[in-house]
Amino acid sequence: MSSCSKQDLSAPQPEKMSGNSSLRAEALESFAGTGGSLSLPTGVGEVLFEHFNPTNGVEGENNRPAGWITDYGYGISTIWGLGGTQLGHTYWVGENYKGITLPEPVPGFKKFYTLKTTGGNNWTCIASSTIKNLIVGKKYELTYYVSTYIPSYYYGSSIIYAKGIKCFIMGKSQSVSFDNQKGKWIKQTVVFTANQSSADVNFHSSHPENDTYHSVAFTNLFVGPYSVKQVK
Repeated sequence: MSSCSKQDLSAPQPEKMSGNSSLRAEALESFAGTGGSLSLPTGVGEVLFEHFNPTNGVEGENNRPAGWITDYGYGISTIWGLGGTQLGHTYWVGENYKGITLPEPVPGFKKFYTLKTTGGNNWTCIASSTIKNLIVGKKYELTYYVSTYIPSYYYGSSIIYAKGIKCFIMGKSQSVSFDNQKGKWIKQTVVFTANQSSADVNFHSSHPENDTYHSVAFTNLFVGPYSVKQVK
């Protein structure tokens, strides 16, 4: 089926969130992580903050955001390094192979979910979660951010950029290619109409098919705490 998408390759800006509860404010501050300074947004759209799990959690290899499952690695990373620098994992590198700090996927947010693929046997890594309490017949939009970056070292493997990622929801699919878009966050929005009260969301990261058996690639996925909105 066809999909409806919006794409923005520039640094994303925070979106507005309705409501003014202290609970939401505290949750946003906690999600942002170290160095985040967020005020509670107000305004546009009904936001299903309570009904979809963001890609937050304790950084580290094999750590998963609450409410998410995956069929392969890696875990929760930070803008400073794969798996988070606190656990001694490697930092990110640019084209000159010096350590870099990644741009924040959304200003104030420093953690995200990293998926690993390998040549030979794990060409795809699937991450899944569920949106709940949808109203049948209503239209919604899900906004997420993806990127592929290279860490400085990974267990002696050849490290390459990922090929891309696909989002599947309510019978729709949306593809993102990393060709000519490596080393940057890519904003995507998919619009869907609820045909039941919950929706499984699946992200399939993909590995370049023509690469070597020992190569690894990493795809970063960010879903914020205000990522789902009901739209007219």
